Amino acid sequence: MTTNKILSITCIFAIASTLGLAYYWDDFLGGLSVDVSMDRELALEEGKSATKDFEILGDDLDQAVVYGFSSSLRDYVELKQGGREKFQSIIDSNIFSPYNWVVRTFKEGQVAEASFMFKPDGSSNGYRVKIPEDHDSDSLSEEDALSLATLKINDHWSGNFADYSLIESSFEEMPNGRVDHAFVFEHKLQDIGDAKYRLDVDISGSMVSSVLPSAFIPESFNREFANIRSDNDTIAMFANFAFLGIYMLIIGVGSIVIFYRTGWLRWKSSLLAAAFIATTSTLVQLNFYPTIWMAYDTATSKSQFMLEGLLAMLANGVVNFLLFGATFVIAESLTRRAFPEHIQLWKTWTMNVANSKRVLNDTIFAYLIVPIKLAIVGGFYILMEKYFGFWSPASSMADPNYLASVFPWYTGIAISLQAGFWEEMLFRAVPIGAGVLIGQRYNMRFTGLVIAMILQALIFGAGHANYPAQPSYARVVELFLPSIIVYGMLYLKLGVIFGAITHYLYDVLLFSLPIWYSSGYVVDKFMTVLCAAIPLLVILYFRMKANGWTELDNTALNKGFEPTPPEISKHKEESKAIIRDGSPLNKKILLGSIVFIVIGMASFKFSGSDVSIDSPSIDREQAISIAEEFLSTKNIDLAEGYEGYAMVATGYPGSGFIWEELGSDTFGDLLGSYVLGPRWKVRFAKFDGEVETRAREVIVSVDFEGNPIRFYNKFPENEAGDILSQSDAKIIADQALSDHFNLNQSMVSLVSAVESQKPERLDWIFTYKEDKNVSYEGSQLQSVITISGNQLAGFSQSIYIPEEWSRMKRDREGFSGMLAMLFSIPGVLFISGLLLIRSFKMLMDSKLNLRKGAFFGAIIFVSGIIGFFNDSSFFMTLPTDQPIGNLMTTMYISAMIGFLVVSLVQVLFFGGLGTMLKPTLNRSSISDSLVGGFIAALLATTVAMIAGSFQLDLNPNFPRITLAGSYYPIINTFNIYGGFTVIAFSLFFAKTLFEFTDGYASTVKSNIYGVLLVMFVAGGTIEMQYNIGPSLMAITLYSILLFMVYKFIIRNNYMLIPFMVLFEKIIRTFSNNELGAFNSYPNEALFMIVSYLLAIVVWVQLTKFFFDTDQ
Repeated sequence: MTTNKILSITCIFAIASTLGLAYYWDDFLGGLSVDVSMDRELALEEGKSATKDFEILGDDLDQAVVYGFSSSLRDYVELKQGGREKFQSIIDSNIFSPYNWVVRTFKEGQVAEASFMFKPDGSSNGYRVKIPEDHDSDSLSEEDALSLATLKINDHWSGNFADYSLIESSFEEMPNGRVDHAFVFEHKLQDIGDAKYRLDVDISGSMVSSVLPSAFIPESFNREFANIRSDNDTIAMFANFAFLGIYMLIIGVGSIVIFYRTGWLRWKSSLLAAAFIATTSTLVQLNFYPTIWMAYDTATSKSQFMLEGLLAMLANGVVNFLLFGATFVIAESLTRRAFPEHIQLWKTWTMNVANSKRVLNDTIFAYLIVPIKLAIVGGFYILMEKYFGFWSPASSMADPNYLASVFPWYTGIAISLQAGFWEEMLFRAVPIGAGVLIGQRYNMRFTGLVIAMILQALIFGAGHANYPAQPSYARVVELFLPSIIVYGMLYLKLGVIFGAITHYLYDVLLFSLPIWYSSGYVVDKFMTVLCAAIPLLVILYFRMKANGWTELDNTALNKGFEPTPPEISKHKEESKAIIRDGSPLNKKILLGSIVFIVIGMASFKFSGSDVSIDSPSIDREQAISIAEEFLSTKNIDLAEGYEGYAMVATGYPGSGFIWEELGSDTFGDLLGSYVLGPRWKVRFAKFDGEVETRAREVIVSVDFEGNPIRFYNKFPENEAGDILSQSDAKIIADQALSDHFNLNQSMVSLVSAVESQKPERLDWIFTYKEDKNVSYEGSQLQSVITISGNQLAGFSQSIYIPEEWSRMKRDREGFSGMLAMLFSIPGVLFISGLLLIRSFKMLMDSKLNLRKGAFFGAIIFVSGIIGFFNDSSFFMTLPTDQPIGNLMTTMYISAMIGFLVVSLVQVLFFGGLGTMLKPTLNRSSISDSLVGGFIAALLATTVAMIAGSFQLDLNPNFPRITLAGSYYPIINTFNIYGGFTVIAFSLFFAKTLFEFTDGYASTVKSNIYGVLLVMFVAGGTIEMQYNIGPSLMAITLYSILLFMVYKFIIRNNYMLIPFMVLFEKIIRTFSNNELGAFNSYPNEALFMIVSYLLAIVVWVQLTKFFFDTDQ
């Protein structure tokens, strides 16, 4: 309890801290001075006015606006070019504005749109108008285009063009013949070290379509910054895993189980509080509705965009509720058990408690701590920056983006409420409460408290380490002391709610600064103050209602809580299942099923692939050797430390367009040239040594016959080289075109030449189109050659997809994608969630068969680990600008934690499923179950095949070739036991469906309910295409037929399910491998046969083990 004496002393410190903060405020915040005289409404008005200069935009346009900021320039200047003062001088100058209003004008379904930039003072700072590629316009020569740019440059840009000189000039011929030009100008008089002020100008036909100022930041700095930031992210990752593993899994699950069994667990009030805070935090996204339209794709409908946003918001809200709810339940129970003198958490703001002097004093104390904590943090950064070289990026307190929300005051309040209550529950109550109880259990309460205090401070600080501060541990050091002497002691002495009040008020003050630094916003300032005063107002309300102060008795304290252990039935489950009809193999149904399967497979396409390719003739090591030989022929000698890595690439750019619009014959003709088939992707990279020595990397694509078909040599930006004219560089490109694609100049036309000026060389990218008609207007067969200095740096081929078709595809896939999720995700989440809840309840009631659960969980964990370490794609995706140790640590620990969580969930599932299934299980012999599972798998496959026949053939399907990319493909062929996760789900789904339909009662109601459940769980198996009507018909047909499989074959014969899952995998695998004709590695079909025969034997034994049968 906070005495009046303590309050008086604290008040003195709070006043002193406030005075110190007032004096050192600018030093503490590191604030930048930005004169934001243009507000959001004025920006929108000016943007609307600017659109009148571009007739192509049309009328009835929508608008969106954000306030942008160049953080990369700030980081570069502050770390490399003079610090905060230098960056402030850039803001004050009139050369380049790091801050800008960006106003977007757009229209649903229209390609043409524009973005206009304005400086904070309202002056024009550039624009970009998107011109449709098929828009007809006169074409200009390079000289005329430059003249037009000079004439129009200041129409919507307020800079001094005379201070810039041309450094890059490029052109591109559009499919309709229009020639566009792109120019890059660089400031002649001012730079920032190796960074440069630039101006990008685009000419589309005869229109100046873009004038954009930019700051060129050296690649070397970006790589160095990523390198040092990697330590921040790694520290934060350890914190995230610590709170997930220690706080939620070990402490959380353990305390819930123990407290439930001993009667200390209470959850209703915690879940209500979690629902409230999850709702308020989720509504923040809705509060920023005016800014979300910056991300809208005009190819899709606005209603679809809004629906997607709403669904994402709801999903986020549900996740938040589950996370907050679990945290609050755990934290409240631990606190109630560990600290008997604390006020019961959810009684703090109730009658006869809130109106007590103890609550009043403790609340006032929580308020007084806020300026003290601010002074501690402020003093820390002032001292650390001055004497120890710590760095925290500067920012402007005036943030109009924050003010662009519907209710600016609400954002800071909601975020602060979430951070204050959830973080104090998670980072203080959970570890400290658990530490005290564990220490108390071994008569070492104080030792447990000290360890928990230090642990929570380290994890809390590390959890905030991914902020852009240096050194990487800066925030750990910053937050360590406040986590102990402020938040830790508040929790220890007063209770979690008072620490949450301090945390909440501290964040409200910081998050609401943009409001206080802006003129006007009277209502928002009032609401911020009002919300900050709520804890005191609640006390005042109950004081007035009670007409006096009260003294607390033991019923309001944790020691007044009386645990009530639950009544757990001591009745032992029968060891044997209830026997129903015995064999599931009804002869009539079996005969009908066989006839249906034969007719279905004879009438419809069974193979899962419709593109026939030869099996690979080279393996991973051979692909790397071929790539090395190719580099040798190009005289590319990589430095010491570079190694080759390879994986099978299965991305096929443009394949859907060619398959759908040009047909399978054309697709076959272009496969291997303009259309990429399956191939080896070989990457040469270096992960050790100084970051600047790792910038180069080379990628060579090798087809399955051993021919290099794609090549890209990424030169470091600062590597010296020749500066060739366009004509000289084109000579090299023309030769490469002939050497690698067997195309001469009479067969192609140059459609684009893009110039890229590097510090000490000039690069070119040439794009040629083959003079061969493509039967789709606007499409072209293109070859791209890259030249760096005087060296060939890359070659590739592709088909140019018209803009109109790409937009059409995005439009039709958007809504169908949401419908596809509707027919899978809700049902899967429902079944999985129900299974998880029932399994966890059995754990709490000591009814879980941990022996069975642990056995299957271990199989799944080991299977996942084997698959992870056998994956050759690991080094193919790692960036080279970060320490390999950090990357590998993050990757390995993430994988381990992920597999562990999945395995623990499966322990619950398999540990509880046996008991759940027994009441309705129809036990059958293993032989009948095996045959029944095989028939059910064939039926399910046939049903999917029939339903899929109603769909359009929009994409090519290649044989399954991913196993070729494993280090040891044969291991993955035999490692098929991760599929047990599907078995657990399928078993519970079969049980749920059986009970949901009253044992498949022959009533219309039961049948409709059953079909709907199947539809919303398994309907996503059938692809939802843009032709929504036929797609819905296919999904409905599939659901009806699959329901019939469950009703007449599976029913409550749950012992069929494991074999059904296994045989479905076998059928699918051989279907996708052209019935074994395609082998992604030598003798794969033979190894698959052996693997699945062995799997059948293993499945039999595991099924016997799980269902406790020797039949």
